[in-house]
Amino acid sequence: MKTIYSLLIIFSLFITLNAASYSSAHANSTATVNSQASATVALSVQASVQSILNFGKVKSGSGTVVVNTKNKRKKSHGVEIDKSSFYSVATFNIIGEPNQEYTVQLPSVLYFNVQNHDGSTGVLKVNNFKSYSVNRKSKSRCGTLDSSGKDTFLVGARLIVPNFAVSGIYKGPVPLNISYQ
Repeated sequence: MKTIYSLLIIFSLFITLNAASYSSAHANSTATVNSQASATVALSVQASVQSILNFGKVKSGSGTVVVNTKNKRKKSHGVEIDKSSFYSVATFNIIGEPNQEYTVQLPSVLYFNVQNHDGSTGVLKVNNFKSYSVNRKSKSRCGTLDSSGKDTFLVGARLIVPNFAVSGIYKGPVPLNISYQ
C-alpha cells in the first residue's frame, strides 16, 4: 500500500508539475511588438512665370500673328508686324515632386482688351494655344519633372487682328491649370 501511496503522490506531483508548466507556457504565448506607420506627402506642383506671351508690335492690317513654342513669330494674311519689336513665347518654371508627370490645361480662347485715355476700346482674340515640355522634348500638354523636381514649360498661341483694330497695348491673363497625372 505504501508503494501505491508513493506512486499516487509521485503521479499527482507529476500532474501538478505538468499542469503548472502547461499554464506557464500558455501564459507567455502572447507577445507585444511595436511597429511604425508612415505616410509620404508629395510636394504640390508649382509654377512661376519666367516670361509672358508677347506677340510684339503689330503695325497695320488684319490677319494673324503666331508665336510658336520654338519662340518663332509668323504673320499671315494682311497683318504687318514691326520686325524689330520684342516678342516671346510664355515660359514657366514648373517645380514639384521629382520624376513626377504633370498635365497642363491650356485655355482654348482668350480675349485681350485695351482701353485708351481717349476712351477708345478694343478686343483681340487669342487662340490655338500650343505647349512644349523641355524635359520631354515634345509638344504636348504634359511634362515630366526631372530628378530635382524641375521642368520648363513653353506656351505659344495665335493672335487674331481684325481690320481697323484700335491702337494700344492689349493685355489679359493667360490662366493655366497644372496638376499631377
